[in-house]
Amino acid sequence: MLTEQGCCLCGLCVGMCGQISAYQDQIAVTGGCKRQGGFCQTLCPKITPDAGREHATILTYRYDSGQRQLKSLLQTIARHLLSSPDDKLVAAISTEDALTPMSTTLDNDSDIEGLRFTHPCRSPTLASVFSLLKSNSTIHLIGTPCEALALKGERRKYGPISAKLGLTVSVACDVILDRNQLLRWMREMGVSRPIKNARYQGGEWSFKDAKDKHICLDYQQAKNMAFPSCVACEFDSQYCEDIKIRRITPYEYEVSGRTDAGASFLSRNHHSLGLSV
Repeated sequence: MLTEQGCCLCGLCVGMCGQISAYQDQIAVTGGCKRQGGFCQTLCPKITPDAGREHATILTYRYDSGQRQLKSLLQTIARHLLSSPDDKLVAAISTEDALTPMSTTLDNDSDIEGLRFTHPCRSPTLASVFSLLKSNSTIHLIGTPCEALALKGERRKYGPISAKLGLTVSVACDVILDRNQLLRWMREMGVSRPIKNARYQGGEWSFKDAKDKHICLDYQQAKNMAFPSCVACEFDSQYCEDIKIRRITPYEYEVSGRTDAGASFLSRNHHSLGLSV
């Protein structure tokens, strides 16, 4: 599989296939193609099949240390979800919000139908995300299980990039951002500022308001935690005293808590790896 000259470097091919990944400031196509004529060729006209060649094409890609890394993808999406109606989502996004795709080298055997992404997709451009959001009520953006050893080996390089993207070196993270769920939580719990601390013990994330007067499921501020900043739901302590996230399976998580009135709540969500529309 060869990539023709004139690649626009949109980054959407990264994560579309387990054989395409970002590595050492480049996009690398490695291994063998499992679906000749598959979704990547539908997605990008610059990708053409060549069954007679080993898949070792290296596409030049340079991380832009400036505007492509300015904002956290999930925080930006959350902000617009909270403040913008659907018909204004695309208009609210500028080209400066585009983010650098991160490395995703997990195998993907899932069948791809239409525009349903059922495989690792680290960070497509915000413009494409909000274009999809405009016609879909739900979007799942998660920190997928990543190639921890590879990222740790590139820690010096990926560290500053990851910090600006709200992503840290991670083994797994099972939390999604679901628009309908987010809005329901907002109505039930209220919205406040992000919390500054978090705890991870016994396989559970626990959030207590203490004197901060707010609880947030945002991992970005949690120091020394090996999980990405994947959730942008914020809770006011006026409504909720304690929130816990428990991993059930690699594809399901459970959120539970107790309101100030003593009522308990429990929510379970199942998600696919990557971006679902």
